[in-house]
Amino acid sequence: MLKFFSKLICALIPNSKLRAKVRNQIPVWYIEHFSGPVKKRLQAEKDKNFKHYLSIVAIAKNEALYMAEWIEFHKLVGVDHIYLYDNDSDDNLMEVLRPYIENGDVTHIPFPGPAKQIPAYEDAVERFKNETKWMAIVDLDEFIVPLEKSTVSEFLKDFEDQVGVVAYWLMYGDNGHKTYEPGLVIERFTAHAQEAYPSVKSIVNPREVKKANVHYCEFKCGLPVNENKEYYQKGEMNTSIKKIRINHYFGKSFEEFKQKRARGQADRLDIRSMNDFENANKNDIQDNTLEKYVPLIKAELEKKFPSAAK
Repeated sequence: MLKFFSKLICALIPNSKLRAKVRNQIPVWYIEHFSGPVKKRLQAEKDKNFKHYLSIVAIAKNEALYMAEWIEFHKLVGVDHIYLYDNDSDDNLMEVLRPYIENGDVTHIPFPGPAKQIPAYEDAVERFKNETKWMAIVDLDEFIVPLEKSTVSEFLKDFEDQVGVVAYWLMYGDNGHKTYEPGLVIERFTAHAQEAYPSVKSIVNPREVKKANVHYCEFKCGLPVNENKEYYQKGEMNTSIKKIRINHYFGKSFEEFKQKRARGQADRLDIRSMNDFENANKNDIQDNTLEKYVPLIKAELEKKFPSAAK
């Protein structure tokens, strides 16, 4: 109905710039005038107890090398549970996941086949939407970083009247490393781009999601907001990262990028271009924001995997 109404109105506007402006404002106008039922649903959930407050859904293929650090980091920033979709991994993923599955931190879901990223997200929203108040949709090379609050969960307390929140990427480079070296990802790669990248990842109320996607979800009624509670629509360029951001360790070292490229892409059948590495390899600013997490993560890894620490 909204799409039909939007097309009808825009068809009557000859000026292309004005037409684009009106097209962007129609969803906002619609939400402000017709979002009463959504607001009632969100208000009704305010005091409801879910099994998890904040969970992550992610899909993985042969990323055991990075998995434990990624899980431990997100536990430190307030993530209660991870729904991990295993896309034909043949490395030692299950060995790494075992302690997390046993203590209830991770639900492991085998999910074979090519280009399964979006189907995995859609499956997670449908199967687990009533288990978790919030569901973040991120990849294994992405770390959700709270900047104003100590945890992502604390940050989200101010957004419980919204259908979703988007956070912008901050692209991290190779720090001059050409090959893999032992150590945490957040320890080895500390340099990033000057500014945020105009691409987002979503933290959603899964009960309000109409269609899940890699970056931007569609909602039954409503739009997500950015960290400043401004409505976000696909293509918005207000890349504010003062309260929350996504650290995106896209390539890591060049050797690791080649391994990533060989794994294929999670949402499509084609292989990444070699140019993707240089396009994303940004080392403009040294940043020690995540330094405080390094000893905490290492301590946990030594407890769970003592033989690996020797």
